Parts: sequence; structure tokens; C-alpha cells
Amino acid sequence: MTSLLFLSLLGCGQIQDMIAGQGASKDTGSAPAGAGLSSGGGSSSGSAGGAADAAPRGPVEIGVRTTPAPTKLINAGSDSSLPPPPIALDATQCNDVTDGGEITSGCVTETLKCGQTVVGHTRGGVNKFDTKFWEAKRCWPATVQHDGGDERVYRFIGPETDQRVYFTLDTPCADLDLMVMRWTGDECPTNAQSVADCEAKVLSGSKREKVSVPARAGWEYMAVVEGSGDEEGPFALTVQCGPWR
Repeated sequence: MTSLLFLSLLGCGQIQDMIAGQGASKDTGSAPAGAGLSSGGGSSSGSAGGAADAAPRGPVEIGVRTTPAPTKLINAGSDSSLPPPPIALDATQCNDVTDGGEITSGCVTETLKCGQTVVGHTRGGVNKFDTKFWEAKRCWPATVQHDGGDERVYRFIGPETDQRVYFTLDTPCADLDLMVMRWTGDECPTNAQSVADCEAKVLSGSKREKVSVPARAGWEYMAVVEGSGDEEGPFALTVQCGPWR
């Protein structure tokens, strides 16, 4: 009588839930309510018997990448070029160089190759370039005047393989600038001729200047050393070749 009275107080839905729960416990051997669940390497979240915990989960992949991680860290602003060459001319040697030598062919004083350094002087060179030329060839805007003084021109013939070429100018005695343009032959280009590429580094004073250009096999460049305004003086020009990049 007591059992019948208890069941009569329960609703139909509650009686069905009790029957379903007893069947699941006998058939599947599921963990009792309150036990933590874990699948696929995941850990219990602490909620007892929740539907999310009961759902099967696959293995967790931590740190998945579409590309391999770099083998070494790269610092922002770092320079991956070749180490700078030793200083080839310093301020104590300004009076030791008074002439840059003879012009050997066309407007060129000398032909340089990778790993060579030439010491020269702008005096006795050519007077082929001016501010308008450098601006028209997009080497350097007309913010620096290059109308006075002589220029020294050096020809560079590229290596047999593709490389990156670094021209470094030591100019401790005068305010000289460095321009490098891709050009073939010993005759200097005129204002009316097009230049394939021209790079320049113009710093005020006697600071070391550096220009880098790509050089495929057979490419030729002209490196020009010219003073700002009427400046003239001795210098050292070093050519280095490194990996293409």
C-alpha cells in the first residue's frame, strides 16, 4: 500500500525517467552521477553528468602549424648582409693621397671585381654628372647639390653566378657620395640615355657610405664617387660579393 501511494504521488514523466535510469545503469555500466568524465586526452571540467562531458572527443593537437617553426629567432631591424669590410682609409691618411690615377678607358678609371679595394681621389677624374642627371635617373633627388668637382668612375663586371654586391665607400677626408648604376661599357651614360637601375647612398659629412645591388651573371655596373657641392678628396672603395637575396 505504501509503494502504491508513493507512485501515485509521482507524475508519469518522473516514473519513466526512473525506469530509464535503472536500465542504463544495468546495460551500459555507466559511471554513477557525480563521477568525472574524460575522453581523448581531455580532462574533466568538473560538471557532473553534463551532456557536453558525455559526448566523445577526439585527440587534442596543441600548437598545430601550417609551416615549420623557424630554427632561430630573427630580430626586427637586423641586417642580414655581409659584415662590413675593414676601414681602408682613415683621417690620418688624408694627405697621403693627392691623385686618383689615370683614366684607363672611356670615362672609367679602373675595373673592379669582387673582393677588391681601390684607393683614389676625385681630383683628375671626369665631369660627366650633375644634380639633374642623378635626379632624372632616380638615383637621388635634388636635395643635395652635385654640380661641382670631378667624379671618379669605376666599372664592375658581375660574377659568374648570381650574387649580391656591396659597395662600401670610406670618405674620411671630404663629403663624398656614392652612386651605383647598372650600365654596360666604358663610356658614361648621358642625360638622354636611360639607366636600367641606379642606387645611391648620400650621407652628410665624412660618414662611411654603402650601396648594395643584385648582380646576375654578366651584369655590369658603374660606381661613381662624387663630392657634395665642390668637395673633392681621397677615398677608398671596396667591393664585396655575397649570396643572392
